[in-house]
Amino acid sequence: MKLINLAAVLLAAPCVFAAEPTSQIPAKREFPLSEKFKPCEDFHKYVCSEAEAGFKLRDDRSKHTFSFNDSSERILEAKKSFFAGIDKEKKLNARSLQIKAFYLACMNEPAGAKSETAEMKRIVSEVSKISSVGEFADYQVKVMQSGDASMVSFGAGPNQDNPNISDIYLMVNFMNLPEFTYYENPELMKDYKALITDFFKLLDPKLSAQQLSDRADRMIAFEKENVKDFPHPDVERQRWSEKRQEKQSEFLAKYPRLALKNFLDGLPKKSLRSNPLPEGLAFYNSKLEPKNLEVLKDFYLYATVGGFLDDSQPEFFKKRFEFNAKHLGGAVLRPVRQERCTRSSMNAFLRELDQMLMKKLFPDFPEEKFRNVAAKIRASIITGLKNNTWLGPETKAKAALLHDKGEART
Repeated sequence: MKLINLAAVLLAAPCVFAAEPTSQIPAKREFPLSEKFKPCEDFHKYVCSEAEAGFKLRDDRSKHTFSFNDSSERILEAKKSFFAGIDKEKKLNARSLQIKAFYLACMNEPAGAKSETAEMKRIVSEVSKISSVGEFADYQVKVMQSGDASMVSFGAGPNQDNPNISDIYLMVNFMNLPEFTYYENPELMKDYKALITDFFKLLDPKLSAQQLSDRADRMIAFEKENVKDFPHPDVERQRWSEKRQEKQSEFLAKYPRLALKNFLDGLPKKSLRSNPLPEGLAFYNSKLEPKNLEVLKDFYLYATVGGFLDDSQPEFFKKRFEFNAKHLGGAVLRPVRQERCTRSSMNAFLRELDQMLMKKLFPDFPEEKFRNVAAKIRASIITGLKNNTWLGPETKAKAALLHDKGEART
């Protein structure tokens, strides 16, 4: 399902949209209030219906949020234009040359196919040599530490008692689909099994149809078993705001099979925000048994290798893209390669590219005006804190201190 989101706009200047809906991004989007709907009857239609009626979602987009994507699409177009002419750029420093090389490598389709094939063979070869669940757990930690895809993922968040330090969290999720309800859709699961079957056929063309079907069924059953105890989205969101810290020794005692001791030994001993989603860790720990080795390996291969077979396996990629469009809300059309490589470069060099192009994209940026607006916002926040009736004096003082630090950084 394609989605169009619109931040409510109460004060809007009148404007005239084209007779036909358009996906063109205007320099400034205006939101006329509807004369057909009354605010007390349907507030959304009163505020949004005119803007939505004049907008057509591009086929290579799955959603558009006016309040964010209007700006991001303009910036994307500017960066696409820059990369399209990057061969003509003469004054590039070492970092800029690295970004250029990354972009041009992405644009080289034959090289991409060759690289994907080599990477697929490497991963499949490494996984095929794993002969025990202990080796599998060790391998997952190894690839995680090297920055490659792993069954175990980690990140860091501010300590809830002391935001000046960060706590690490570790997660495992044996779901290739977004959440539990997807596994209850018979049509989706039929198509999902066909996709998994096609993937395993790529890895081992000698397998019979029955062997491929059994292998896909085994992996799906494994995912469904995990889904039974995995928290639903509303619970999952709540978990991230909860205080769920524990010592590293306690964590290791709970999940002894995950082979994470050496990884954690290299971290500060303060605390470990380890369990926003303990169900995934517990499931993985319980399934590290010899009888599950092959399904663990299969899940890992599909979750990693299956995601990057683009240039090397276009037919499989096409089927996966169509599956996402049909069942997961993906776009019905893929963006052109030049846009995909621009986005890929943006993701790989987020701050570096922005620093490189800041003056090109915003040659007349009103820095003084920006600082004045920021100062007014801060002053308004401080006034709100002073007048607040439900925060305690200590909390107000801490908030004011954070405001002062922010002002100093600006």
